Amino acid sequence: MSTISLVHRHSMGEGALRIVLDKLASDLEKRFQLSSHWEDDACLRFKRKGADGCIRLCEGEIHLDMKLGLLLKAFSHRIESDMKEYMQAHIL
Repeated sequence: MSTISLVHRHSMGEGALRIVLDKLASDLEKRFQLSSHWEDDACLRFKRKGADGCIRLCEGEIHLDMKLGLLLKAFSHRIESDMKEYMQAHIL
């Protein structure tokens, strides 16, 4: 099993941040067949066979924690890189 953990600082309001994260969830669904839902006001949970994770909203930053199963472990560096790139481009 492989784990990806990222922290990204931001200065966005909660409403704008949720819109960006909903777009990210939609993109993840298309690219990696991940389903997602808001578990509560602060946690966007996403899942598919072999992957499970959460993007947690905190004041001034977001925390991404994702566990990848054996089959997706080979793609962990690419997934992590793509997530960092998306956050840097869209979450300011």
